[in-house]
Amino acid sequence: MIIDGDGHFVEPPDWAEKYLSAEWRKKLASQAPAGDPTAGLPFGIGDALTPGGLKPGRPKRRTLAQAERGGFDPKERLVMHDREGIDAAVLYPTMGLGYCGIEDPEWALAACEAVNRIGADYCAASPKELYAVAALPTVFPELAARELRRCVKEYGFIGGIVRPNPPSNGRTLDNPSLEILWATAEDLDVALCIHTVSAPGDRSFAGAARARAWFFGHAMAHSIEAMYAFGEMYQGRVFDRHPRLRAGYMESGSGWPSFWVDRLHEHAEVLGWLVDPKIERLPGEVFREQCVVTAEGEDRMAPVTQSFYGDEKVLWASDYPHFDVEPPYVAEMQERRDLTPAQKDGIFRRAALRFYKLDEDAIARAGRKRRGDASPSRKPSAGERA
Repeated sequence: MIIDGDGHFVEPPDWAEKYLSAEWRKKLASQAPAGDPTAGLPFGIGDALTPGGLKPGRPKRRTLAQAERGGFDPKERLVMHDREGIDAAVLYPTMGLGYCGIEDPEWALAACEAVNRIGADYCAASPKELYAVAALPTVFPELAARELRRCVKEYGFIGGIVRPNPPSNGRTLDNPSLEILWATAEDLDVALCIHTVSAPGDRSFAGAARARAWFFGHAMAHSIEAMYAFGEMYQGRVFDRHPRLRAGYMESGSGWPSFWVDRLHEHAEVLGWLVDPKIERLPGEVFREQCVVTAEGEDRMAPVTQSFYGDEKVLWASDYPHFDVEPPYVAEMQERRDLTPAQKDGIFRRAALRFYKLDEDAIARAGRKRRGDASPSRKPSAGERA
């Protein structure tokens, strides 16, 4: 079984008309009058939302409507799944990642609610093959906790997004105000997934002041914010208070736990006694018991992190349909020779089943039913056929 642990749906061009009231459509227009964050750049937003769309010579100034169809249309995505041998995908929003950081409470909630309705409608095409993670207005923890509970209860969502970037008041993830969100996720038994976003012109991420080129900023944003997020949650004793909380650090590369968590572990052994109240477990123990990262196919550090923390600590992520992936999506990871069969099974299957608490049999049945396949076996992936 192959599970995509971090894919994306894309909010369609007419999403505001379909999912926002007239009042909030006006609010959206006032905040983004150009309607395109790539205005003035040598590529269009549709290029950024097309696999391989930003590689040299590939941009065509595509509009949002010209982006990869599978981002908007779940039936198109499932065609891709069958072609690649993907059995299920856990999906995050695209523009909705940014809406998690809105600092107006009413607008933040309205935007996240709209994005979550889009996700619910998208996944309704095959609920046991497509799973959504909720956009949460995490600047306002009580609203975020309420929206997480609503999405789990009403839509069956399997987790929520935490934007790691501090809002304008500088609040970090060790702030006591977030206690209600950690507790709610633990109570619902769903994952919380730290996932930032880095668009051209975005200056909100750690290290942004040093990035004069977008490629540099984009490379930093996800990884550095994930490293900060784990450190903040550790020093704030979030994991001690919530030992059943499952935290994922998404789209940040799989390599940083092998040096960053290890470095924190070393320091905690020597200097942890200075923290009051004392932190109960060392960072390596916390990561092994409660955390995961994701890896795309070319991520060479995946087996290193697995060797530190276990085969089920790294999830395979397609990032489809964003610009930094290209088909075939599965084969690159599947054909690697630096991973044992057990490590590949951990990345493709066991890590996602455990972290998101998915039902493997239900996934298999849903795929067979949709394809009209009476056989218990799924179609071979592109890598297996090769």
